[in-house]
Amino acid sequence: MVFTGELLERVSRWTALRTTDELFVLIPIINNLKGNLELNLSARLGTAANMGLLNSRESRQPLILGNLLLLQVQALLVSCAAAALSFVLGLVLPSREKMPMEMPQDSPPGQTGSQSNATASVALSLRGIVRDMAMTALPSPMPRDSGPTLPVSRTWGSRFREFWTVLTTAMASASMSGLILGSFMCSLVLMCQRFRLNPDNIAPPIASCLGDLLTLTLLALSSTALLYIPSPVPFLLLLALLGLTFLAVRAASKNAEVKHLLGSGWTPLFGAMLISSGTGMVLEKFVKKYEGFGLMAVIISGLPGSVGAVSISRLSTLLHASEDLPMRTPHSEFIKSPPKGYRGSLTGATLFVVSVPVMLTFLAFVYATGWMDLPFLFVGAFIGFFCLSTTIALVIAHYLTLIFWSRGYDPDNYCLPVHSALCDLIGQLMLVACYELAGELGADVDL
Repeated sequence: MVFTGELLERVSRWTALRTTDELFVLIPIINNLKGNLELNLSARLGTAANMGLLNSRESRQPLILGNLLLLQVQALLVSCAAAALSFVLGLVLPSREKMPMEMPQDSPPGQTGSQSNATASVALSLRGIVRDMAMTALPSPMPRDSGPTLPVSRTWGSRFREFWTVLTTAMASASMSGLILGSFMCSLVLMCQRFRLNPDNIAPPIASCLGDLLTLTLLALSSTALLYIPSPVPFLLLLALLGLTFLAVRAASKNAEVKHLLGSGWTPLFGAMLISSGTGMVLEKFVKKYEGFGLMAVIISGLPGSVGAVSISRLSTLLHASEDLPMRTPHSEFIKSPPKGYRGSLTGATLFVVSVPVMLTFLAFVYATGWMDLPFLFVGAFIGFFCLSTTIALVIAHYLTLIFWSRGYDPDNYCLPVHSALCDLIGQLMLVACYELAGELGADVDL
């Protein structure tokens, strides 16, 4: 989580993100959606492990394979929707000044046009990635001579190319992240089962943190690579990804373990996407205004979301295992009678106490590495707003799980996306209030 925040601070200065506003809006949307998918996967596998469905090879293999196929379907479809939404919001929002794009030069004498253009585009793509990584590897954001800023001139042709580039970037990074992290999460749950550990306590936080880091890394690398590749290549890659989506849907529909999930669980995912669009607008507005905003946003929204996800996963497992609390019980009666053996206040207090030392360690690490200045007034305000954000996340997690279960919806598929999106939005609003309060008290927090 620490490195995700620092990575966000550094890739925000990469050429691709500085020239395409939609990528800034896309980051929290796709991170939230992809994080939700991995959280849902970890919750489903955790429930299956605790109920003994992963004990035999006959039931384990189709369950894991089906969940990986379902993850690919969901990742490709929600990333497509996220890219479309971010592109629309990027057109509506005020546009930042763009940097000029470096394009391949004309062919030198003695080479054919197609051969030289292909060679030049690959070399230019690699050079762009290396250059951006080298510049952001500097210990402090030193001024860079990027040349004169040209006025923004956007035709429908350039907008169309920008749209399919953003769409290809989102789908490619989501698909690769789903394949890598999905396989890792399945292995993690099986390892927890082997060593008699409860995956509900381990899998959700790891899925949340690694999902953001991996998706952001792949998003930054793929967008930078596609920035310098000639126009037909991103479009052809997009067609290949659409074909992969069709094949994944067809394969998942033949898997008895997950075919019933293909048509369910989409409402909370797209609801979370709409909430995350607000988070994206907050990030796009303030990441260039306050020092270290992207770095601090990850911890104040990600850590409360992680502890809330643990609470949801534990309560959902008890609800599935409980025989005296069926779904669709009356709302007013159900809230008064949680599952037997579940001590919600103790679980919430434990998770809250655990999160505070992690947050303090994060602040100490940031201060020791010199990633940003930490005025005393800002640190005090940040601790207070973090504790408030964590408390809100735990309260929402408890009651949201009970409400979804009482209405006949599986919390493993419905609760985590909404909770994660709300935590991201609340956390970043809390962070804005923290910066404003610290600034009013005299702390220097502006860039």
